[in-house]
Amino acid sequence: MFRWLAFAAVTVLATRALAADLTPDQQSAICGARKTCKTTTADAGQGPGNVKLTIVDAHFDVADKPEEAPEEGCLGDPEATDAPERDGGREIWLIAGSAAPKRILALCNDGYGSAGMGEDMIEVTPNMITWDQSGGSAWRWVTTKQIRLAPLAVVKEFDCSFNNTAPGTGVATEIDRTTLQARSVGSASGHKFSDDDEIGCPDWPDGPDATLPTGPIYAGGYAVPMPKAGPDDDGLGYPEGTALGDCARELTTDGLHGFLVHGKPVDAGAAIVRVTKESEASLLIQVFDPTAAAELKSGKAKSWVGQPHLEIWVSEMANPEDNDGPNGETYVFRQFAIGLDGTTYPGVNAFATLPTVTHWAARDEAGRDVTVYRVKWEGDDRPSFGIGVVYSQAKDGKQARMVSNAQINKNKPLYLPDAWANAPEDQGIPSGSCALTAEKRLDVVKN
Repeated sequence: MFRWLAFAAVTVLATRALAADLTPDQQSAICGARKTCKTTTADAGQGPGNVKLTIVDAHFDVADKPEEAPEEGCLGDPEATDAPERDGGREIWLIAGSAAPKRILALCNDGYGSAGMGEDMIEVTPNMITWDQSGGSAWRWVTTKQIRLAPLAVVKEFDCSFNNTAPGTGVATEIDRTTLQARSVGSASGHKFSDDDEIGCPDWPDGPDATLPTGPIYAGGYAVPMPKAGPDDDGLGYPEGTALGDCARELTTDGLHGFLVHGKPVDAGAAIVRVTKESEASLLIQVFDPTAAAELKSGKAKSWVGQPHLEIWVSEMANPEDNDGPNGETYVFRQFAIGLDGTTYPGVNAFATLPTVTHWAARDEAGRDVTVYRVKWEGDDRPSFGIGVVYSQAKDGKQARMVSNAQINKNKPLYLPDAWANAPEDQGIPSGSCALTAEKRLDVVKN
């Protein structure tokens, strides 16, 4: 079953009772010298301190279109009665109590892609607006953002993209913008879609106790974040000696973080692994395993498989037009392993040239001794889609338990989520923050 990944979104005034009329000063602050400005208001409940919140939806004719808009203007609202085919866009403003109006969204629908089917929809609820935006070409996309009004912040985001000519290509991602962690759902390996299957986005697991799907049609995973994505990324990565903070995806063998894909969880002696995509061609993986040194010293393992080690899976998209990848699958998977000394080992369908691995000792925010591995690809062998990281904790020369950001079944991923690039919200609305390293915090957006 497919659907657009979006809340039930309708125009502002259909969701809330009309708020009080604007004062002349408020009208002037919003419209300025734009003579075609038409405003409607909606009650948005109350913010902290019982401050009354009002949303103002301002619409403009082509004469007052933004400077960067197409010459013919923006696409009109297809949901509005008697709306013109072209207009000057719209703006969403917030009035909090007696404070001056604050513009939070400026929208001009230029089609949002070559298909020309872009659309914006806004829903107002108490202390929140939900903004759905869609567009694309052969590859369609939908983004839904929940924006808290007071204090102003994006608190949750849903993204989906799919090929409009091929079933099974839909990928949905949920981002918690307060913690900057993301989960993703896509087609499960081994499931072959037919031309009769619907095209669109996979359903998202709803409800407070919702779990990610495990197949056979769809599967979920925890996305590896790329925290430095965006205009402030200098492209230089992190200096050697860095210990990762909570911007990374954390995996633990106590069963609390990630998928325990082999063995039983352990309380005492649990391993803690953190993963960050440093750049388009490199990963940083931090390992704390209090049992590893003694296990390696024992020499009981017959090969690296029985030693504590990392396994990396990457995926490439096969031909999405007709789903004719190997064995009829959508994705091609490649695997290699890394010993704790940094030695690499080829795995399933590995690249001919494995990435280079360097490592250093560091100390995390809790004072624990950790090792950080830099995994760097060269040329065209860099990951082009999904990334899976597995840590194998050993005992008595055998694999005791394995934890991963992806579900692994019979030494094959069900689905590998793409890394999540943590770019600032393009309208400048604040988001969360996280510890980029063990010592420095990352302010994703400055308001």
